[in-house]
Amino acid sequence: MNMKSNAVRFVSVASFLLPLVSMGASFAPGSYKVDASHAKVTFKVTHLLISEVEGKFKNFEGDVVLGKKAEDIKINGTIDVGSIDTTSEKRDGHLKSPDFFNAEKFPKITFVSKKVSGSPEKLKIVGDLTIKDKTEEVTLNGKYVGEAKDDYGNERVGLKAEGKISRKAFGVGSPSKAIGDEITLEIVVEAIKNK
Repeated sequence: MNMKSNAVRFVSVASFLLPLVSMGASFAPGSYKVDASHAKVTFKVTHLLISEVEGKFKNFEGDVVLGKKAEDIKINGTIDVGSIDTTSEKRDGHLKSPDFFNAEKFPKITFVSKKVSGSPEKLKIVGDLTIKDKTEEVTLNGKYVGEAKDDYGNERVGLKAEGKISRKAFGVGSPSKAIGDEITLEIVVEAIKNK
């Protein structure tokens, strides 16, 4: 067989395999608990239009239910507002005050998914986000990273999500132009299957 026929055969095989490769990973059905020690909830916002402030919430919990399809996915999470950390104690104290999150009166932020669609590689997660007792529907772009077993035999899955929300929509902070309205969220989750 000459080189030309080999090339034709390779192209034919590749054209058959490529659709299979593009299908990617499939979900590992089950009910999972977020492992906060291997997860993060971070955010960033512009300051004076010339720089950014980044922060995270150190304490949070959540549950993930996976099925065979994206539409079967259910996600809920709760964040402890008092655990906010922007590497500045003074700024963190101000963010917890009534000027921003009012952590004493509204100690929790919650998210409950309403509809999930797409593929493992590209998820669209629509849900209700509640901050300061005000609930708004938000959309996050997500990805199912995959599954693995740890050294103790626990089944784990990984997911990522990101999106943008308006702080003013939740009454967080003043209308000052010093702080941007758009908040960028990034969530990385590792969750353990419930036994």
